[in-house]
Amino acid sequence: MKYCIILIVIFASTLQTQAQLENNNWMVHGRIGLRFLPTFSTYLTRENPRPFTSECVTTFSDLVKGNILFYQGVIKQNDNDRPTFYSSKPINSTIRNKNYEKIPSRKYGLNYLLHGNHTTSQAFITLPSNYECGKYVLISLAGWEDSFTAPDEKEEEKQYRGTLAYNILDMKKNNGKGQVENPLNSIILKDGLSEGMAATIHANGKDYWILTTLIYGNREFVAIPIINDIPDTTKKVMSVDTIEKGSVAYKITLSPNGKYLYGGSGTFSTSKLSQIYHFDNTNGKVSPIIKLDTLRDQANIPLSSYKATYYSGAFSQDSRFLYVVLYKGNSSIGDLQNYLLQIDIEKRKYQMLRVPIDYTGFTNNIDFISLAPDEYMYFNTSYNNKFRSYRILQSNTTDPIFENVANIDLLDIEHAQSNFPQPNFSHHVFDPNYKRIPTLCDLPKMLPFDTSICVGEWLTLSPKFESL
Repeated sequence: MKYCIILIVIFASTLQTQAQLENNNWMVHGRIGLRFLPTFSTYLTRENPRPFTSECVTTFSDLVKGNILFYQGVIKQNDNDRPTFYSSKPINSTIRNKNYEKIPSRKYGLNYLLHGNHTTSQAFITLPSNYECGKYVLISLAGWEDSFTAPDEKEEEKQYRGTLAYNILDMKKNNGKGQVENPLNSIILKDGLSEGMAATIHANGKDYWILTTLIYGNREFVAIPIINDIPDTTKKVMSVDTIEKGSVAYKITLSPNGKYLYGGSGTFSTSKLSQIYHFDNTNGKVSPIIKLDTLRDQANIPLSSYKATYYSGAFSQDSRFLYVVLYKGNSSIGDLQNYLLQIDIEKRKYQMLRVPIDYTGFTNNIDFISLAPDEYMYFNTSYNNKFRSYRILQSNTTDPIFENVANIDLLDIEHAQSNFPQPNFSHHVFDPNYKRIPTLCDLPKMLPFDTSICVGEWLTLSPKFESL
């Protein structure tokens, strides 16, 4: 006699507890990669093909185990090529899968290059489709570089300087190794764009906004909605800075809650105009909140007295504090390259934080700072053929702690580079605490149905998406 039972399969969504594993890997220094969860570790990428050497390398990881899924960047062709030869070539990037293989195009196979150039510091960003699982919108920016000329650049390529484009990647195709769909390199804007680019969730909870800036005029912000995975330029929103002309430049960063935006200039002549802004993800408008040079510390010393260059920045996990990398300046405290600027947005106060490095006279100690999925903020340094990685513990306090987590001798690494590729990742796109509409693409889930089985019989449970 068989005894039958009812197996109740409960629909369980772990979206609210899922970490941001999509950002779990950074390729930050030639062949050096950083991995954050379940624990921090460093690793070397495969020697062949040669590693990317561009200023921005975007790496996307799978959301279940946090392993590399694909990554995009630009590579020098050989050791004799000077980086400036590839500075202004706007169609010069490639995308590779987890096996370090170039992902083919549906129409052109491996004989193609993607939009995006060598020297754009925020050249790439990836947005997962909320409508079709396994599909991704690849946004790329070729920043305007009129000071460089590529000797082998074709006339038809010149029109793409200072432009924004997108491609569609389908990782379900090619036996799970990925395929770039047609058309290739669809240009969105040709308005003379700078090097800054970020993205965030749309107020509707499922679409996105892309943000970038113009390099001329009032340095306007440009916000473009991505609706149903397609950038809609007919609904682009321009925001002119009403405080002072020329305030936005080459580095923009959004806070994890999507509320604040930081714009850093990168040169002293315009760096005094760097600001913190508010972004409205309902209408795409950007409005200034705090001009950095107007801030004062607890001793009432104006930040403007340091005459610093405000470079890249990142917000703490709770979005209250902004950390900014400093260059040069005229300061009584010594080289500003050995300090980070911390800004308390709520209290509108700043403080200078001495970091545990001392490379007096070296102008590029810290190239970027970014928030990782383990909720710590990381920055890297390279000096005297030594690579060091640091993280900030308790970055959401006025008394943060710096921890050295990696030290690597670059002389021991073949094809080691001196540059710092910058990870470009919009945290709130995947932040489980940020209000967005859950979709079937978030995690593999069990379907809500009841099944009758009998003791002694087998029942097979299968995930809906085998690729996960």
